[in-house]
Amino acid sequence: MAATLDSIYVIVRALKPNIIVETGVANGASSFYMLLALKRNKKGHLFSIDFPNLDPTSIIPQNKEVGWLVPKILRDHWTLILGKVEEKLPKLLEELGNIDIFYHDSLHTYEHMMFEYKLAWRKLNKGGLLISDNIDLNNAFKDFCKEVKASWIDLANVEFALKN
Repeated sequence: MAATLDSIYVIVRALKPNIIVETGVANGASSFYMLLALKRNKKGHLFSIDFPNLDPTSIIPQNKEVGWLVPKILRDHWTLILGKVEEKLPKLLEELGNIDIFYHDSLHTYEHMMFEYKLAWRKLNKGGLLISDNIDLNNAFKDFCKEVKASWIDLANVEFALKN
């Protein structure tokens, strides 16, 4: 996980995105790294969507909220949207127009991942990046990249696809 978070940090620093959209926050580790990079870039904003911690088997500690790892000093570059991705993501992407990076780490079913990829890809700027965690759970990412003819790389169970 640390290598993946380091990679995400480096990518955000290098690409200097204006808009990042993330689905699936949980404790907020990836959000923390992206927000730290945005702060160091002195530009950009992260929009994150996740469902509140209602599941007793969740990886989020019972006494913590979604994104609890993100310190207040980084939250000025962050909009956390609580709710179902299926409801919130289409509206958010429509409001934002185009985005620079999309990071999927929510529900890892084939159907849900394809749903997110297809929505985000339409709004992703040329030269933008689609990032997906836990790609070993199914073939959604590889199938999607073949469908849109995108080049991609695998780095520690996280995939990165560039929109040309």
